[in-house]
Amino acid sequence: MLIAQLSDTHLKAEDDSESCRDPRWDTLWGPRENDLRACVADIMELAEPVDCVLHTGDMVHFGRPEDYALLSEIIEPLAPAFFPVPGNRDRISCLAAEFLEDCMPRQQPFVLYAVDDFSVRLIGFDTLSATEESMVGDLDEPRLAALDEILAAEGSKPTALFMHHSPFNVPGADGPYSFQYERHEAVDAFWEIIGRHPNIVRLFCGHAHRLTETTINGVVCSTMPSVATNLHVGELPSEAVGKTLYVLHHFDERLNMFESSLRVVPDK
Repeated sequence: MLIAQLSDTHLKAEDDSESCRDPRWDTLWGPRENDLRACVADIMELAEPVDCVLHTGDMVHFGRPEDYALLSEIIEPLAPAFFPVPGNRDRISCLAAEFLEDCMPRQQPFVLYAVDDFSVRLIGFDTLSATEESMVGDLDEPRLAALDEILAAEGSKPTALFMHHSPFNVPGADGPYSFQYERHEAVDAFWEIIGRHPNIVRLFCGHAHRLTETTINGVVCSTMPSVATNLHVGELPSEAVGKTLYVLHHFDERLNMFESSLRVVPDK
């Protein structure tokens, strides 16, 4: 199984009216759109086709319907197997309407769904805080109970979670990018649930905008650089600095683990 991971694209659609055009378009928003288009094109040209594409949140920057329409247009070639979760910049109602109508109950107040089509079960998990405009995450009791239930529904198949906020201290990060939640007890409760499901083999996270990997309670956890090149933070291999990036995750069934590699999109 081969997964491509995208994260933190932070798109903004260009305003139709010239008078409303953001003066930062050519230096800020335009390059981010180009980065995502380059990733999609590269994914489609890989010698080994990916089975699916995950997006670990902050798909757009302002949560407007027109921003999701732009993103939907760009990722259209990936659409049959494109699975997102929201980041703190996303608006769940818009994201769900555009991408998740067939994945979860319409009345569900948070994003949580399973993808059972592959050799590894994938769980998309919403980590957003109810605090308005909060950049950090939170996990309330109903959401954690629902996570426990969906994990228990298939207890033997290797399972990976993908989520925006990292439920661990991100190596090398500072401030709210290090511990990314409002409450330590919420993260403790999350790991208590994970401990009840030994078939979980990986956590894929976003938000940090940096490339990291660590192991928590026997589970490998990772973050990736933002697709938006102008939002990269942290150290990167020299050949990746200033380049458009995404991450590939290959599942080794013999070892029951993912092997991950940073993909540098070639200049065209």
